[in-house]
Amino acid sequence: MPAPKFNFVPEAQIKNMPHAETVFKVTVNKVGQLTFSREYTSVYDLDNKFIRIYADAEKKTLGWQIIDQSQTLEELDGLRLLKKNSTGNIQVSIGRLLAAIDIKIDKTLSKLRVKTYTSLMHAGDIHYVELVKEVAEIK
Repeated sequence: MPAPKFNFVPEAQIKNMPHAETVFKVTVNKVGQLTFSREYTSVYDLDNKFIRIYADAEKKTLGWQIIDQSQTLEELDGLRLLKKNSTGNIQVSIGRLLAAIDIKIDKTLSKLRVKTYTSLMHAGDIHYVELVKEVAEIK
């Protein structure tokens, strides 16, 4: 009989882990900046971490993967270093990416709901927001 698999997490981290029903939100403004809220930044301990940004042009979806482990110089290519600003938020410029997937934002998209996508093609979860639905709802 195979041994059961566990995902043990230290007690200190459990206090900071998001609950399944927790809804995180981000903002994409009209100048092309993705802003992570203080809560999201705190729970995922994003300050001084790297992310890899993804886009699905067909579905007009923006995603990112949080990189936890240290990387070699080759692996750091294409990653973004996150730094908190004075308000505790983190902002990342994504204007070129939005242009590449043909999305023009005329009005700030506030409180975009962050969802999680898990795939065998990627080493970890990808957090994402669906921009096309938000753009359609605002118009």
